[in-house]
Order: sequence, then C-alpha cells, then structure tokens
Amino acid sequence: MNSNEQLENSLRLKLLDFVELPHIHAQTTEAFYIWQDNPDTIIVYEDEDDLDNELYERFLDWFIFDFKTFDNNSRLIDIFVKDSDDNISSSELKVLREWKNSTRSYFEIRDIVPGQYCVLVELFSEKEITVHDTIISNNLNLTDIICARPLKTNDQYYFFSLVSIYPLVFKPLILEYFNNNFKSYEVEIGKQENNINYLKDYGYLIGKHIDDVIKHPHYLTPEGEDFVVARSEYVTKKRTQIINIINKNSNFSLLNNTSDDLIIFRLDVLDGKQVDIHIELEDKKMIVNCNSISSLDMVKTYLEKLLNDLISHKIDSSKNFNDLSVKEETQSFKLPKGVRSKKQFNSELDKYYSEWIDTPLSQLDGLSPRKALLTPETRKKLDTILVELELLYEDARKAGEPYYEVNKLREELQKTMI
Repeated sequence: MNSNEQLENSLRLKLLDFVELPHIHAQTTEAFYIWQDNPDTIIVYEDEDDLDNELYERFLDWFIFDFKTFDNNSRLIDIFVKDSDDNISSSELKVLREWKNSTRSYFEIRDIVPGQYCVLVELFSEKEITVHDTIISNNLNLTDIICARPLKTNDQYYFFSLVSIYPLVFKPLILEYFNNNFKSYEVEIGKQENNINYLKDYGYLIGKHIDDVIKHPHYLTPEGEDFVVARSEYVTKKRTQIINIINKNSNFSLLNNTSDDLIIFRLDVLDGKQVDIHIELEDKKMIVNCNSISSLDMVKTYLEKLLNDLISHKIDSSKNFNDLSVKEETQSFKLPKGVRSKKQFNSELDKYYSEWIDTPLSQLDGLSPRKALLTPETRKKLDTILVELELLYEDARKAGEPYYEVNKLREELQKTMI
C-alpha cells in the first residue's frame, strides 16, 4: 500500500467513525427517507443492521458528502473538517478540501488496465480522469457506463463506495434527465450554476430515475419509439479493411481506439435522423447496438451496403427493461456487525493477519507462522493451516459471506524465504 492509499484509507476510516458520533448518527433515519425520495415508504428499519449492506453503503456515500444537516444546513464533510481541525494533519486537510467538492457522477469508460486503473470521462463535463483500482477495474468493460464517486488523494483518484454499472444504451437516458433537470435547477436557484452543485443537491435522483425506468419499462426514444436494447451481430473478415472504410466515412466517430482487441465507433446521424448507435469491432466479430428496432433495421441496411461482403449477418436480439439487470461492483453479503463497507472489512482482516503472521501458535509448536518457515517440519504444519484457511474462505465466498484472500498471506510469507 503506497502513501496515497494509506492516507485515503486513514481518512475513510475517520469519516466512518465520525458518522457514528451520536449527534451525527441521530440524523441518519430522516436522511435515509430523503435519499429514498419516496414519501409513501412505510417500511421502518428498527436496526440499521437490517439494511442491505449495498443499500446502506450507497446511502452512506450520499450522507457523508452531499447531505445537508437539519440543524445548520451544512454538508457532513464540511462539519467533519471543522470539528476535526485539531486532529487532522496538513496533508489530510489538503486532501479533504478536494473531497469536499467531489460528486457521485456518471462516466463513460475510455480505457481499462485490469487490476491497475481505468480511464473515465464524465458524461456531463467530458472531464477525463484516471482512477487507480485493483478490484473494480477487473469487472469493467469498455462498453459500460458507471456511476461512482472518485476521490482525489494528492495526485491519484480512488473509488469511494460502490460502483454501479449500466449498459451503454442508458447514456441518452442519463443525459436527457440531467439536461432537463439541470435547466430547472438553474431557474430554481436563480443564477448560472455549475453541474457540481446540481449533482451534490440532486444527483442521487438520477439513479432513482434509472431504477424507476427499469421497474416501469415503457420508455420512448426522442423519435417516439419504444426504448429497447437492440443489437445485431455480424461475422467479419479483413478487419483492418473494415476499420479503414469506417474511418473514411464522415458519419462515424471513433469512440475508442485503446485496444487492439476492441474498437468502438459511434453513429449519431443517419439519413438525416438523430440516432444513438455504437459499433464494436473485435477480431472476427462486429456488434451493432441501438436503442430502437427501427434504428437497428436502418443501420443494418446501411452497413451491409457500405461493407458488402466483408460482413455476414449472424443474429439479431432485443431486450426491454424488464430483461435488463444493473450490475453491481460486489456480491451482496452480510458484513460483520459494526463494519459498514467491504473496504473497511478488508482493512480489518489485513490488520488481523499482519499481526497473526508473527503470533506464536500452539499448532506450530509455539512458533509464529513467519518463524515456522525455518524448519521443514513446522513449514509442513504451516502449509496445512494455510490450506485449511483457503478452504474455509472459499466456502464463505461461495455462500456469499465475507472472505479473505489467503494468497496475500502466502505472498508475505514468501518474502521471508527470499
């Protein structure tokens, strides 16, 4: 863990502790119903531990950074900085000033290096940022739209809380909702506003809108057609020739060219009509994505004429919102009492095993796991313990329960052998 990660993790834990203070914690129930934006909700949670962990983590993201308290109309992150002034360092204060202006927003993925980072472009400002991440980056695709809160810690960004993942065809829905409501927001405030203030005040409603669309799937395109996810798959040959032909056609724009394996083109206007079409080119496959059946029929005719025998049609498919599911960054499971996020849980386990590795164990004849490596007999006993731990946590993982990556222990022990 580098210095930025340590600083980010330390501040995260301090914020979570701050939320548990009685005068802050007392506001969570009313804040939760504001965030739910559902005045007809009659469910009363007698204990916060009854809340779904992923639901609570999304709420906590909003509660910490965007919610304004009832008593003085200040955001919690601002109160935290003010109340903790004597307990935070100058380096922490510098980072917190960046975090205060953070938003949970929507991003298109420009590039991914799995296990390392992803490059994002915000839909509303077109600002590009690189987020360093070892887990979520393994589960993203270049054709995803994500909702996330990237936090800047010195010169690096990290994700805070869960990342919601949507199909690319949700992009026009998100932009249309934002554009319409941002204009109303400016009228309400009575002055020229920026999208940061809007997202902090009302950005959470975008996700509610998407959820509502999924639950009530009748939605129309600007042309008045039913909004569906329509796609057509083609078998291709001479991929380079296809790319050259599309590149020379002014109707197309290159959306992504960061991977030799996948290139994405966008088509915004066809036969004088506004469309939203994405074309994915892989090695021997081309996939066309649209948001209506008529758009798909129109672009198929256009592409088959443009590319001729370089492509051959394979299959068409379409889905309405009843068939769509929103992917989440993590599998849902019940965290231990008092632990509010997977990152906090992982941090606690890392701390436990960093101490365990140097703790004398009776199973190892009174030696610590690190010292047990020094003799063949105790090394064999240690390996048995590690195998048992791996089986235990693998069963937990399959059951949807919290688990620990025992390979991290093995890697740390391996350093002792070098």
